[in-house]
Amino acid sequence: MKKLSFVLALTLAVAMLALTACGAKKPADLKAKYEKNGYSVNLTEMDDDTAILTASKGITNTVTITWFANEDDAKKAEETAKNNNLLNTTIYRSGKMVAIGSEEAVKLAK
Repeated sequence: MKKLSFVLALTLAVAMLALTACGAKKPADLKAKYEKNGYSVNLTEMDDDTAILTASKGITNTVTITWFANEDDAKKAEETAKNNNLLNTTIYRSGKMVAIGSEEAVKLAK
């Protein structure tokens, strides 16, 4: 019984690590994804693991993605964006990343 519990716990830990790794979107990876989909992209990465990516495809299909230093800052930015969403833009947050823009452009960040 102890062996079974250990194997189950180990399997669960590995699965959780895999899911966490899959959920993280790296700035360089998203830059490549947007470029592959025909967007003009500008990426600025800072030394403290923060970054800003802007991507546009035409006039109205745009997105700005910001990677914050921590998840609390990202949550605050998401809440502020939702409270001040005058242009009815799409807002998406995943961990330390917040994407704001057109529905089509934000969808690529997911």
